Amino acid sequence: MEQELLLLKSVLVVFVKESCSVISGMTLYTQGYLRARFVDDEVIGPRWETHTETRLSLPRLQHEFFHNIEGLFSTGLVLEALRNAPQLSANLAVPLEESEWVVSLKSLRGAIWDAVLGPYLEQCWLQHGSVIFDEQILDQVFQKTVAEIEAPGVETEIILCPVPRLKLVGGPVGFAPGLRIRPLEAEDVEIWLNPSWHWYGQPLGVGDYLHTQCAIEAIYHRPPQYYAVDTLLNRIQLDKEEADKISKVLGALRLLTDAPLNVAFTQKTQRGLLRHRREISYPQTPRPSQFQRWVEVNQEAGVKLLNLWNRLQQGDVAEDVELPFRRWYGATDRLDDADRLIDYWVGLEALFSPDSTQEVKFRSSLRIAAYLGETPDEWETIYSEMRHSYDWRSTVVHGGSHREHKKLDKRGDLRTMTAKTRAYLRQAILKLLTSDEPLSIKPGESEIKLLRRLGEK
Repeated sequence: MEQELLLLKSVLVVFVKESCSVISGMTLYTQGYLRARFVDDEVIGPRWETHTETRLSLPRLQHEFFHNIEGLFSTGLVLEALRNAPQLSANLAVPLEESEWVVSLKSLRGAIWDAVLGPYLEQCWLQHGSVIFDEQILDQVFQKTVAEIEAPGVETEIILCPVPRLKLVGGPVGFAPGLRIRPLEAEDVEIWLNPSWHWYGQPLGVGDYLHTQCAIEAIYHRPPQYYAVDTLLNRIQLDKEEADKISKVLGALRLLTDAPLNVAFTQKTQRGLLRHRREISYPQTPRPSQFQRWVEVNQEAGVKLLNLWNRLQQGDVAEDVELPFRRWYGATDRLDDADRLIDYWVGLEALFSPDSTQEVKFRSSLRIAAYLGETPDEWETIYSEMRHSYDWRSTVVHGGSHREHKKLDKRGDLRTMTAKTRAYLRQAILKLLTSDEPLSIKPGESEIKLLRRLGEK
């Protein structure tokens, strides 16, 4: 491998030298590059503060570079070096014989630009204010290429999901290997402030990141067989499972903080041998409000969050709470109170009346009151409110008349009862996840026995 790396470096030196020679004859575009610094003051609140500095405009330079040259002799040298380096070729995400590089050296030039030449030109401009060949800078850039080759798998994929209005105090919270919530770095934000990649979907808005202090991050090391055609179905299923993990982290955050936290967007970065890609996609759910209050997760809350996550992964309790938990946190993304209320009742019925097809309102309300209440007054209040909430649920599901809506409004309007139902379902889920036992009010337990148990409290 060492000899192959030396060969690769030698041809990259030729490529960078030839490219610098071509670029020196072009117009050098500069722009106001936005630098970022996170500040937290009592007047305006936490935010990213920006200032400008002159930088080389790599996207414009790259466009002119590829549209004003017919070819580079050194591109073919890189291709031949890879063909004669079996160990390096084994680290390519796509096998060399299947790569479009073989038929289009322009594609290979683009890959080398992204992985080597672009980072080199950026550092060269910062140090020299011009485009020249600097072997020391190339050594630094090449070391990153070596690190990507030595990483597990043929490609490292990093999923970063910024969560606006959430602030971590005390460092990252790790849930599993490669899965954590971490504070954002200035480097992360500057990528969004100064996009040098092609974004997919709508452009980024200022509020997407200027009021964002941390993000959910998932890192995966892809094995060679991951990209094989015959594993496509498995890859689709794996991608779905990985996305589900991030959704569960967000759901646990919502459950702990009781705040309508959202992911602003998802950034996927793929890094491997001569393969650098980054794309952004937006969720189908509503955008986070810029006026939402900041939520702080300190070290103590981080421990609670990790405990909730662990409980969601194992045992009978996790099985009991899986559907209710999904319905509870998923309802946050609904736009209408009626839709949210239906979700909450799906969760409540899954917990408290999966055995009932008749008298669901009575049985569910009684069991919810028995599980959550501690005193006769609390039992009565919860029982009464849940019955009224169920009436609203039945009305919106079956299309009640305006007269029925007005009648229900007198005891509590839809928005109020949806909020109360949300609170009771959250309380039940938290009680289950912080308990060492499955649901203590068994669905099959008769109402008479249940009433006797209440009297014994």
